[in-house]
Amino acid sequence: MITFSDGGSEHTVRELWRGYNIMNAIDNLTEAWQEVKTSTMNGAWRKIYPECIAIFPGSEEPIRNAHQEIAGLAH
Repeated sequence: MITFSDGGSEHTVRELWRGYNIMNAIDNLTEAWQEVKTSTMNGAWRKIYPECIAIFPGSEEPIRNAHQEIAGLAH
């Protein structure tokens, strides 16, 4: 909406919302999720489930192990 309104467009907010759809929302969520840093996720999960903290940036092994543990708990 900020990009839309800052562009000097003559469209109204109502017109923006009429053209906004689920795909736009998914695109917005994708962009936002890509901006989340590993350190932010580690900070959020550190006290709840410390075993899933990524020790080495880019390493997916702790995450893969966490998925297996969570699946085991769910069963």
